[in-house]
Amino acid sequence: MKALILAGGKGTRLRPLTYTCPKGLIPLANRPFLEYQLDLLRKSGIEQVILSLNYMAERFKEALGNGKRWGLSFEYSVEDRPLGTGGAVSRCSSLVGNERVVVVNGDVLTDVDLGKMLEFHLEKGSDITIAMAEVPDPTAYGLILTDGTQRVVRFLEKPGWDEVEGNTINAGIYIIEPDGLSRISEQVKRLGRERDPSESKAEVSLERDLFPVFLAEGRKIYGYRIEGYWQDIGTLPKYIQAHRDILDMRLDVVPPGRRFGRGIRIGKNSSIHQSVELRGPVLIGDRASIGAYTRLGPWTVIGHDVEVGRETRIVNSIVLDHVQIRDGARLTWCILGERVDVGSGCCLEGAVLGSRTVLSRGSCTVELRELVR
Repeated sequence: MKALILAGGKGTRLRPLTYTCPKGLIPLANRPFLEYQLDLLRKSGIEQVILSLNYMAERFKEALGNGKRWGLSFEYSVEDRPLGTGGAVSRCSSLVGNERVVVVNGDVLTDVDLGKMLEFHLEKGSDITIAMAEVPDPTAYGLILTDGTQRVVRFLEKPGWDEVEGNTINAGIYIIEPDGLSRISEQVKRLGRERDPSESKAEVSLERDLFPVFLAEGRKIYGYRIEGYWQDIGTLPKYIQAHRDILDMRLDVVPPGRRFGRGIRIGKNSSIHQSVELRGPVLIGDRASIGAYTRLGPWTVIGHDVEVGRETRIVNSIVLDHVQIRDGARLTWCILGERVDVGSGCCLEGAVLGSRTVLSRGSCTVELRELVR
């Protein structure tokens, strides 16, 4: 079985971070997010991975190469314009060949057991199996209704509260049989011609355009309930929550770095002054420098090659790579993109700063607090 990761999106809900870095390569707990998905696939025995790309495709190729670093083999499919999830799967069908494929949306963080999902898929004789997650508020997602055997009976896209009949949503992971893949390609071509007769590459969604059609045709579509962690990291609040969940060990992944005390992990060749106070959970990357009388944490991530000055306070914040935070700065509920420079004495609360932002000495901001709380 091959895997297909849909990583072509622009990540607009994660701006300003995604102005300079594609969503799949944004650091999550000091590792490119996509690495968590690759680890999941490798643990499941998958060896061949296809990456469907569009936005900043060359960045992926430069960062990931041929996949040998993860014991995997990569193939790339680069869209010249966004095709939607259905269009992307159709475009990759020739790379998949006559094989079963597991399709993973590029913003899903999970520790689902794909082996168990495949067993369920085979046991049911399913054409398409959709992973389902339970969430407190299903109105922002695609709701899936199933019968007593877990066969899908209805899809409901972003329902209002008066329409909600459950809380199991489409979790963005699919196992698709070769016949189902062929049917997807046929439907994508048909819909493309209907929407734009001169161009058969219109955006087509698996979730909205294709799965309901296949259900009406009587195809066997089953829903598999995830037993474990699941999170869509596609928004800034969810991105922060994913960091907290990794720090709190709520999913089956181990943060990078060596453990130093409860909830504290520190990377290689980092210099931390003996007077620094670390309140776990805290994660510090490689080659970081933390000045005297500084206090970090709780729920704080410091990236690789970060310099933090003296008498600085950083709480509930995410600091990406190559950032400089000068003496006496105060950060609470912040996200700092790569190569940000925070001047001495700055006081930031709820700030989300894009790559290479420079704040002069004594700058203060609190206007984005509600966004990341």
